[in-house]
Amino acid sequence: MKTHQKILGIIKLAYIPPHIGLPLAIVIYLLAISHSTPHTTHLTTLTWTTLVALTSTAALMILNNTNDIKEDKIKGRKNILTTGHVKPKTTYTLSIALYLLTIGIIAIHTTTYNTQAWIALTIFLVTTWLYSDKKTTEIFGTRLKEHYITEATTYLITFPTYTLGIWLLTAPLTTEAIITATTFGLLGTFYMLIKDMKDISSDRKAGLNTIATKINAETLLKTSTYTLLGYYLTIITATTTGHYNTPILIILIPTTIFLVYVLLYFQQKNWRLTKQDTLNIKILLLSTHSSLLFLAVGAIASMTI
Repeated sequence: MKTHQKILGIIKLAYIPPHIGLPLAIVIYLLAISHSTPHTTHLTTLTWTTLVALTSTAALMILNNTNDIKEDKIKGRKNILTTGHVKPKTTYTLSIALYLLTIGIIAIHTTTYNTQAWIALTIFLVTTWLYSDKKTTEIFGTRLKEHYITEATTYLITFPTYTLGIWLLTAPLTTEAIITATTFGLLGTFYMLIKDMKDISSDRKAGLNTIATKINAETLLKTSTYTLLGYYLTIITATTTGHYNTPILIILIPTTIFLVYVLLYFQQKNWRLTKQDTLNIKILLLSTHSSLLFLAVGAIASMTI
């Protein structure tokens, strides 16, 4: 394989399938600047946010793929590692370099603007590293990603700390920052549960002790749906109490779609899953992704009204 093909393959490891880290960072940035005065100009804060989001996402995705070669082969996933075109040692070293680069960017930001973003982001980086790296087996007796308790704990830690870290890269700590961290903590829990629905069969084949092997698909769907309901209710409460400046009608659009085509639909079916539910599962994911877009649009709208 030619060098440029290997480079392209590594880029795909880092960003394909698309990770929520970058779009989430942009939404957090917009919410932060719409509620408080940023540390510097909007363009400069956006640059810092984007740099940290891009490097941290690439670091954790490459590390994750490097440590998941065996499982990915079982799942039939093809990438530059499962095909053997690049050695795991190469991508492992690259992930270390990207983690260190992210830490360096955060350190420069901290000394330049005297912020506390480094605390939350350090917790995020360390947690994602311990979660993905198989070398943690020697410390904890199991890989954190492969045990349902540490899997859940990781998501409960990483989404709120990532949110707070990105917010503090942009603007000072406020009540709205805490609300946003709570909101996206619920969103992260939803993504964990919905991801496990897809991994039930493959995780069992790989002999993993994850949430996907402990809970059936119907229970995962029910739990993830109610978690997402909490996510929407948190946003609506923050909006109606004046903590968010987002026009309420904007966030009601994805909320209504979720309530009608997901929550009420599956409640009426007593959460039983059939092949006919494919469209509703797609609506569940689409409405969730679009809710971030609506939050971003709402934040922009609040700054122009």
